[in-house]
Amino acid sequence: MVFELNLDALITRSAVRYQEFSRQPLIRRDISVEVDEKTTAQAMLDALKTHASGIVSEVALFDVYRGKGIDSDKKSVAFKVLLQDTHKTLTDAEAETAIQRLLKVLQEQFQAKLRE
Repeated sequence: MVFELNLDALITRSAVRYQEFSRQPLIRRDISVEVDEKTTAQAMLDALKTHASGIVSEVALFDVYRGKGIDSDKKSVAFKVLLQDTHKTLTDAEAETAIQRLLKVLQEQFQAKLRE
């Protein structure tokens, strides 16, 4: 039996981090915005992760759409946002405040318009 081990990959890999398990329900909200074609989804994702409040447990890109209903110089970008507090059930108002904060980031940094 022969194998090869890449030590550089093992050394640079981050350690596993403990994350508290929560019995509280998870809330999923989707944000879909229209932005300029030149705006990268990664830049938007990075901005959302940077400005996410403590109750945002995950932000992920799930769709980029170009086509019917969207101007040729624009695209629609959609993100999944998971919200959860490990100690209590979130209220609708708390979830909405966190989503509005993320929308404000997209509007101010990328001139994004909310799609309905």
